[in-house]
Amino acid sequence: MASLSTLIADNTAMKSIPSSIFRLKNLNYLSPYGLKWPLSTNPLPRSISGLNTLRVVSLAGCNLTDDAIPMELVSLNFLEHLDVQRNSFCPTESQWYFKA
Repeated sequence: MASLSTLIADNTAMKSIPSSIFRLKNLNYLSPYGLKWPLSTNPLPRSISGLNTLRVVSLAGCNLTDDAIPMELVSLNFLEHLDVQRNSFCPTESQWYFKA
């Protein structure tokens, strides 16, 4: 399991992403598409910053709110695609600062 590079958990009954996923150091694609986490729950723990190999994160349709996306995503140097469509939030420009 340590060499797992793609995790697609679309439309499952998970309420959050298990912390054990953040020990998968070869993970480069994470998609929990369509999960309906409670509004009070942050679906991505701050430990996501340890997944330096992530290239694609799809959080589409996950019931996200304005403060649900941790700013630790900016430390993911290889992140190429962040999908947050079909969510009800409106981040301000100051919330989204990524290195070019």
